[in-house]
Amino acid sequence: MSLNVCLCCRLLHQVCILRLMCVIAVASYRPSLPVAFLTASLGFEEQEQLVAWLVSKKIILTPDGTKIDCKASMSALPAI
Repeated sequence: MSLNVCLCCRLLHQVCILRLMCVIAVASYRPSLPVAFLTASLGFEEQEQLVAWLVSKKIILTPDGTKIDCKASMSALPAI
């Protein structure tokens, strides 16, 4: 694997985290944010992949799992 590929893989993860932090911080006035909106925005191919990634980052989803609870997830952002 070339160095370029290694750097891209490492930076992609960091860019996704920064984008998620920005979107949740800006949308925190809203009660929830649709997961489908972030799927394409963060570059995930399927919504299930994004949900698994969000859960691994301790982002709180609504009970039906289709939206991010922005207000509740604000406390998880510094830990990311």
